[in-house]
Amino acid sequence: RQMFEATIPLDSLAEALGWMPAMEIVEKNGGLFLTAELPGVFAKDVDITVEDGVLNIRGEKKEEHKEGEPDSKYYVWERRFGSFQRSFTLPREIDAEKISAKFESGVLILTLPKSEKAKAQGKKIPIAVNK
Repeated sequence: RQMFEATIPLDSLAEALGWMPAMEIVEKNGGLFLTAELPGVFAKDVDITVEDGVLNIRGEKKEEHKEGEPDSKYYVWERRFGSFQRSFTLPREIDAEKISAKFESGVLILTLPKSEKAKAQGKKIPIAVNK
């Protein structure tokens, strides 16, 4: 079983919904760090919740394209807009009460610290060598 598991398959979902922000989760310094690339999204348009061991990140990138602008003629329009949602099942070791978030320059960074109990449970197992 994977340590962090997306609760929604992403393959065809991203295309069906319009866009899905790129995310990365890395373990370091006694916790996990989730980084989400959200260019063009404002912090006020992002909602983060934890419920029943599931981390939910929801938000919306609002469309800037304006039809009927008298001096504008679009030749290529590849930017994606709309709502997004990502959900992850949290590992039991994460202390949900201590999760924090910051948003700067279009990047959302969540700090997901492990509980003190989980940190203390680590144990090295010695290997016996037969000679």
